[in-house]
Amino acid sequence: DGGFLRERGLSGGGLYPGLARGVPADNARDGRAGRESCPFRRIVLVCMGSLGQRMLGGYHPAVSCEVMPFLHSLLDNYPRLDRLMTANMPTHQGLYALHASRLHYEEDQWRSLGGAENLVTLLREQRFHSISLSGVTRHYGAKDSFFPRLLGYDEFLAQEDLRALYPDAPLCGWGLADSALFQAAVPLLARHREGRALLQITTADTHPGYYHTLPEDVFPEYVRASGSRLFRSLFEADLNLMFFFRALGKAGLSVDSTLFIIPGGHSPTHGTGYRGLTGIQSLETDLVPRVFVTRNPAGNPFRALDPQTPCSQLDILPTLIDGLGLRRIGEGGADPAGRDIRAEAGGGVQGGLAGGIQGRSLFIPGERAVLSKYGNELRLRWQGGDVIARLDGNSDHAAGQNEADTNGSCHEVEKSALRKWYFNQSAR
Repeated sequence: DGGFLRERGLSGGGLYPGLARGVPADNARDGRAGRESCPFRRIVLVCMGSLGQRMLGGYHPAVSCEVMPFLHSLLDNYPRLDRLMTANMPTHQGLYALHASRLHYEEDQWRSLGGAENLVTLLREQRFHSISLSGVTRHYGAKDSFFPRLLGYDEFLAQEDLRALYPDAPLCGWGLADSALFQAAVPLLARHREGRALLQITTADTHPGYYHTLPEDVFPEYVRASGSRLFRSLFEADLNLMFFFRALGKAGLSVDSTLFIIPGGHSPTHGTGYRGLTGIQSLETDLVPRVFVTRNPAGNPFRALDPQTPCSQLDILPTLIDGLGLRRIGEGGADPAGRDIRAEAGGGVQGGLAGGIQGRSLFIPGERAVLSKYGNELRLRWQGGDVIARLDGNSDHAAGQNEADTNGSCHEVEKSALRKWYFNQSAR
């Protein structure tokens, strides 16, 4: 697509000196392609924790592109999504929606309704070995259940595992600093050079309270003068990402058959630095960036993406399924909740409130509605008020713009559609 900086009246000349633009070239030759239908042999998914568009200079006038110059260069040169809605609760809700195009992660995990087909299981059919990395302890949020059991990753390395491999790795408030994850990722991916591999990295440094390990003199003047922990964290995250790309290039792993997908994992959870930057005080959903990177632009199945297409994390798996030639899911099981949003697939956005739900998208056009889950309640926030549907059979309620709405009677159609869409044949 390109033109990300130009569209916003930014020249790109403010990129921090010495940082490479775009994907580093290497002289590696692609290995022999297998007979599987997926055109890529390596897929690298970097989920950047709490990264929202309001943190990025291309989207927010109060932020310089110098804060994350490498990520901006990727957004400028590769297919991206500018209107991607996501879960506003960390961390697994957003990751599960991304992997499985489903919302009910808690039910799938704790009520043994798991086994839903997802990106990991579909790529396994294509002979992909899957690896997931997190610098947080495996016990926090039951990550040892979520990644290897629910999603089915072949290997899951958490803080305990990586600490054993890299005892001198720096720490952040959530566990190991993200730099340790990227350091470990390169040899792990290299082990599967002759095969196929999915590598997923969940970062945490940009999650409140915004951690960094670099000395002060490394940051550019703009970042130092800001006094912002958030900006320092974002700048270090950008350097980590750039050095990761470079390391993969030197190892011969950043070749035409490698696809990088870089999303924000979930909406920012509004640490003080973020609230001060945006003026937001409540837990409000932000758009998150998403970019698809490969060295072969002509072979990028996502090259026709319209950046302005309203979409959600639920739409990523169906888009990847068709874009990568994977088996379509839904027959005899739970349908995906999203749709293929690529322009060439005719993935239009359905209008209207109930139509948007039945069209299976968290983002409902025209209303800027956001669907969230709190315990046994589904909460739909839109311009007409909040629609709340109970999942346990108890009475529903709704908070509208006038007193007549508070009994919820005017929202029965929407609540019925919410429940039908949410369960979506999940209890099979």
